Amino acid sequence: MKPFDLRRGIAYFVALASMIAVMTITPITIHSQTVKTQPPIFPSNPPTSFGITFDQAITIARGLVNPQIYEKVTLTIVGGTVQQGYLEVRFEIPSGVTRDALGWQEGPFVVFENTGTLPEGNFRDLYFRIDGSSGAVLFRIASDRLIPPPGIPPPTNEFWKVWPPIIVGTVIAVIAVAVWLLIRRKGKAAR
Repeated sequence: MKPFDLRRGIAYFVALASMIAVMTITPITIHSQTVKTQPPIFPSNPPTSFGITFDQAITIARGLVNPQIYEKVTLTIVGGTVQQGYLEVRFEIPSGVTRDALGWQEGPFVVFENTGTLPEGNFRDLYFRIDGSSGAVLFRIASDRLIPPPGIPPPTNEFWKVWPPIIVGTVIAVIAVAVWLLIRRKGKAAR
């Protein structure tokens, strides 16, 4: 039986550690680049069982906002499914709007949400939930954050999920190189 070749063993360990790191990182990287971060902007039309179209939902939501405010809207997102039974419209106003300019009265179906990113009474995000069959506004939210309320997923950066495997792979590679150098040094000292 041949004696164990330590150098060859270390080389196999480094190769195996590298393959594991690549196999761990690649699927996460591909997923982070292909994941949808928000519903489609201006999709063609809702499912046919809805009584209203996306354009009609935007028109309904637009009717609840002063024309001067609507001119500031930079992004409109519409979403919704038959299973949910409603359409969601979100207007994004990066320059912001005040509560007085909105003219909305707070109530059970009107929510003013201040999370502290803007001064009290200032908002950047207007969100409307509209019944898909009747077109009735179920509720509306004015928020000071650019992250939408539940129902419309916020834009996210999935790249942070890639870092743990990169760190693990790097640590494995560093340990493998350190062990290889240590064994190499001991081998030279023994000669």
